[in-house]
Amino acid sequence: VDLVYKDQHYPSIIIPSERLMRESLQQKTSQVDTSAKISKKEPTNTQQCVQLGIQTAIFSAIEAIIAYYQHKFKQAINITLTGGDAKWLNDKLTLTSTIDEKLIIKGLKIAFH
Repeated sequence: VDLVYKDQHYPSIIIPSERLMRESLQQKTSQVDTSAKISKKEPTNTQQCVQLGIQTAIFSAIEAIIAYYQHKFKQAINITLTGGDAKWLNDKLTLTSTIDEKLIIKGLKIAFH
């Protein structure tokens, strides 16, 4: 999670992806099946509880850092998502966000032209 405010970059936090968290749990806790996807209902089994825990960790971290900067700068922040989990995050976050799949390429073009 990075923030750009008034042309200044504020690196914030690095969060492991949903896939990495799931794979790490699977490797380190082989007794727990992490393959289940979360349903819209309350979890009813261990696998769904694991998935809910992963999602809660990711979304809580993102929302906390955004809240921190909104408080620091005393204004709302526009959220742009990019990368492999952008659509998944956009569908799940409670905050309003947009997806820009070419954001990194756009930045590289600016930096090297």
